[in-house]
Amino acid sequence: MARVRAQLTDDIGLAVSGDWGGWDIGSSSHETWSVTGFAMYRLGEHWDLSAGWRKLSIDRGDVDLDMSGPLLGAICNF
Repeated sequence: MARVRAQLTDDIGLAVSGDWGGWDIGSSSHETWSVTGFAMYRLGEHWDLSAGWRKLSIDRGDVDLDMSGPLLGAICNF
C-alpha cells in the first residue's frame, strides 16, 4: 500500500492511496487493486470532513469485479 498526503492550506488537504495484490497465492484472487483519492477540510481543532472517490478491481479468473463510487467521511483527531 502507498499513500501520499498534501496539506494545501491550514484547512484544506488532499490524500491519494493505492494498493495492489492477489498473485494467486492460496485462495486469493489473481489480481486485486484499488485507488482512493480524498479532499479534506478542517472544521476545527479536532474535526475534519473528507470527500473522495474509490476504484476497486478484483480479478478471480472466472469472475471480474469492478466497482467505483463516492466516499464521505468524518475524522476526529485527539
